[in-house]
Amino acid sequence: MLRIEIQDETSESVTYGVIGQLTAEQLPALVELVEEVESSGRVLRLDLSELTLVDRAVVEFLCTDKGTELELTACPSYLRSWLSGEGRETTR
Repeated sequence: MLRIEIQDETSESVTYGVIGQLTAEQLPALVELVEEVESSGRVLRLDLSELTLVDRAVVEFLCTDKGTELELTACPSYLRSWLSGEGRETTR
């Protein structure tokens, strides 16, 4: 199960908390969210502190041009390591 909740919103940025499992099945919802925030001209941050599982499709997306525009915060160590192995840095 996946929940994405607004944690903080300003005129310049929006931070969403990603809670649960994020897999290829939920990826279209994340892409839609990215496009929505992108069209508003704001920075999108994802707080991943409560993320419990990702799959390869999600990691591949996070390494694309669109995915690298996201600021990832509180990234779990397993995901940070996986992304680093794919050449993607996280903010913390």
